[in-house]
Amino acid sequence: MSRKILFVCTGNICRSPMAEAYLKKLCEINNNLDIVARSAGTFALPGARATPNAILVMKQLGIDLSTHRASSLTSQLVDDSDRIIGMTKSHVQTVCRHSPEAAEKTFTMLSLINSNDDVPDPYGGNLQEYRSCFELMRPPIDKLHRQISKQHTK
Repeated sequence: MSRKILFVCTGNICRSPMAEAYLKKLCEINNNLDIVARSAGTFALPGARATPNAILVMKQLGIDLSTHRASSLTSQLVDDSDRIIGMTKSHVQTVCRHSPEAAEKTFTMLSLINSNDDVPDPYGGNLQEYRSCFELMRPPIDKLHRQISKQHTK
């Protein structure tokens, strides 16, 4: 049984692609082939590339983000996902507007580690801001990966 995780941010060129790529790498390393990670943006320009700093941060982790192309959040993507992770409370609200029944499977990124904070958008920032953004997302993504991996071994 496949488990589909959707990460949502605004433009789908910084935060959500980094989160998607990192979860994919964790799944690859741990042979979790039935976990599918995807990402989308609430105001994405479909086909846009990930920002150079997002690509660089991921490259430093041995992850290639250069082929990422932005896609827009759709009701179909929402309905087709088992768990949806928004970067901010606003992203979660947008997901729930697309599909009110998605509320029970939609969370903010940092709520996964019991924080009420949002993941700040590094767009336009320097490399260190992108690194800090990723490092903020790493613990909740690691925790999410452990949770969904355990569910698959049961």
